[in-house]
Amino acid sequence: MINIHLGFPRTASTFIQQKIFSELSQITYLGKPYSPKIKQVFKNYDINKFKELIFSIFRDDNFNFDKKRFKKVTFKQNKKKNIYLLSEEGLTSAIYVDPEILAYRIKKIFGQVKLIFVIRNQLSAVESLFNQYYKKSKFSFNFNDWLLKTHRGDNEFYRSQKWILNQYDYNKYINIFERFFGKECINILLFEDLETNKKLFSDSLSNILKTNTSRTLKLIESSNKLNQSNKFFFKSILGLNSRTKAKSILKEIYSNGNKKISQKYRLNLNEKGYAI
Repeated sequence: MINIHLGFPRTASTFIQQKIFSELSQITYLGKPYSPKIKQVFKNYDINKFKELIFSIFRDDNFNFDKKRFKKVTFKQNKKKNIYLLSEEGLTSAIYVDPEILAYRIKKIFGQVKLIFVIRNQLSAVESLFNQYYKKSKFSFNFNDWLLKTHRGDNEFYRSQKWILNQYDYNKYINIFERFFGKECINILLFEDLETNKKLFSDSLSNILKTNTSRTLKLIESSNKLNQSNKFFFKSILGLNSRTKAKSILKEIYSNGNKKISQKYRLNLNEKGYAI
């Protein structure tokens, strides 16, 4: 069985990939960034074919995906009983492919897997993604206006932006993957713990991957890149009144789902400031 970390987008995936996963000697890390070790793990995929496969899973429509006739992965004999780990935040991106299709494709290609999700307070996550797309854009958007009009679907442009809000409906997404893989294969970590409670995040991740907790914690603490890269996003671009308006809109969108997933997976999201 392979472990797959799927993001979500804007939950420090690059930091986790480069500073933690790539440095854990107790696991066989396949990427992202993708590793030549792929050829040592699978009988029927080298690094280039594997990258094409993963990209196609979350980018291609059904016609193009089926046309490529990807085969289910065949594992080589794992004599050392290594733990395999794949990380690709694109697998929870809602831009191109419906999450139900994503889950189906992953199950079809990899069989039964253990899944790792990192979630983030939607206000922080949506604002972060908004800034990624529009901070350097020639278009000038007010975040609150964009959020309200996208939620309402005021016109074709704003309806085309709904994927940003949809992909942070954690309850919907994770329920879909739960139907395909079972609740016992779902693991959820909190972005906020990586920022403010590194030991808890380290202990939880190490328990999932069966790795040394002290080593994982040392990797997290040895780099301050996460703090530096997220200062902007934790210091919101919104003033207090504007932030209150945004929280009200996001509560309408996400609160019911957050309550359900928090209770089901014992996440205490209310304590982390999520919309409940």
